[in-house]
Amino acid sequence: MRIAVLGDIHSNHIALEACMDWIHKNRIDGIAFLGDYVSGCPYPQKTMRIIRIYPPKLYDRVCSRKP
Repeated sequence: MRIAVLGDIHSNHIALEACMDWIHKNRIDGIAFLGDYVSGCPYPQKTMRIIRIYPPKLYDRVCSRKP
């Protein structure tokens, strides 16, 4: 299982979008979000919108250890 680990995003929706594109292109099996999604930076809503469009199965399996 290949897992991408993302943290300290701090509302950087441009970098997050690039990471998610890379994850998709490289067929990563799961994503672990470590926190610090938003901060005082501009456009925190864009960051959360990107995170929410990915189905929970991509990161739920990693965090809860489901098969």
